[in-house]
Amino acid sequence: MEYLLPLLEYAESLKGQPMDSLFITATMESEYIPDQLENIHFDGLLSKAVTYKVPCHFEEQKHYFLPLPLLILGGLRKYYCCSIGMPENAVKGRFWWRKRSDLKVQQKIRIGAGAYKAHNVRHDTIHTNKLRFLAHGIKSEVEDLLQYISNVGKKRSYGKGEIREWTVETVENEPEECVIYKGQVLRPIPVTEISSKSPVITASYYPPYWHQANHVECYVPVIGG
Repeated sequence: MEYLLPLLEYAESLKGQPMDSLFITATMESEYIPDQLENIHFDGLLSKAVTYKVPCHFEEQKHYFLPLPLLILGGLRKYYCCSIGMPENAVKGRFWWRKRSDLKVQQKIRIGAGAYKAHNVRHDTIHTNKLRFLAHGIKSEVEDLLQYISNVGKKRSYGKGEIREWTVETVENEPEECVIYKGQVLRPIPVTEISSKSPVITASYYPPYWHQANHVECYVPVIGG
């Protein structure tokens, strides 16, 4: 893992600040495209926001330490105390977009046939008025970071996942209730850290969620559960 001085200074500024259990709501303007497990990761959203708040030079494919204003749980494999997005009265749909070849050559290429033919790509979508999260962290800092997040999910340039408003409320939950409810996990959690009735698959449990170093056997939320 790579460490950058501005991010270490930001981490130091978070130390000692009081934390609360939080109920976070995104009021949605448009349908969103989740990941392959139908998840939107709250710690992933905050990680993106930190890169805007604390500008640094990031190199592609490197794994950086990104401090978040959230409680850290776990032993061997640490994870943040927050849930995935839980849509209210969700309706599933589909979105198609036209994928064209990224090949840049001087001569003309055929996009109507052959190896570089343009083709339609399908994404599953979720339509909801409210996308909700649970987390345990520093309320004021979470509110500040969320101002940097105007969309969630994939294909944001197509207007998907647009957010009208964020609200953050304190609740009386214990921290563990932000990640486990009635024995079922509310986020991916490595099997080394807890026991659960939830399904087990290889999944990422820590931002950045695309990085292979974060893929291990995890308990994962039941889709639609």
